[in-house]
Amino acid sequence: MNGFLSVLKAETRKLRKRKKYFIFLLIAMGLGVLTGILNTLPALSSEPAINLFSAAGYIDHMFSIYLPLIVFMAANDLIASEIKEKTIISSLVSPVSRTCIYTAKCFSILLFTVVQALIIAAGNVVLYFITDGGISLLPFAYVLFDAIPLFTLIVFACLISLLTHSPAFSMLLLIVSYILLKVLGSFFGISPMLFTSYIPWHSMLHGGLNAFDLLLRIAAVAAPAILFLSAGALTLEGKRF
Repeated sequence: MNGFLSVLKAETRKLRKRKKYFIFLLIAMGLGVLTGILNTLPALSSEPAINLFSAAGYIDHMFSIYLPLIVFMAANDLIASEIKEKTIISSLVSPVSRTCIYTAKCFSILLFTVVQALIIAAGNVVLYFITDGGISLLPFAYVLFDAIPLFTLIVFACLISLLTHSPAFSMLLLIVSYILLKVLGSFFGISPMLFTSYIPWHSMLHGGLNAFDLLLRIAAVAAPAILFLSAGALTLEGKRF
């Protein structure tokens, strides 16, 4: 357990040191401010069809577009880039097992992404107060809900990064795969079978769910997560560097 926590801290520290994530976060927060400004314009705020210019629309887009992008970049930084640059070898020679290292990398991305999501949620609370004059803490609850399918996306991204070795090709493949899975779920009626359909998950909970439907949705994201995580760990165990 101590070995896992040590690796988790080290991998999270690697992500924190990369300034590009801070810049992307500033851009995301800037879009939130722009959304608030646009929402105050009568021509836009009076039109309910323009969901992008609402506080709810902003956080939905951040959770379905921004956070997956951060996940893909983080997976490439911690896996594909380290494999290409051979820096992953220094991690593998530690007394911690490869499975533990790989799992810690996945959870470090989850921890890092959730922190970014909480910052975005805090910005959304401020945006909601400015535009609607009220305070809603629902965005923080959204983070907890969305962390479940987000982890499935993380282990999927880590597996692709591990198999491709190339950061550029891995990033391209992940973006194309994510868009393709989203399109398949939206237009071909197979969304319940695709884990990407549950990102953002909180949008599906607004209408209420019974216990059985909730369990089915958890299974839809938990099953592929276990599969992707196991496949990635086994692949790293058998890989030579």
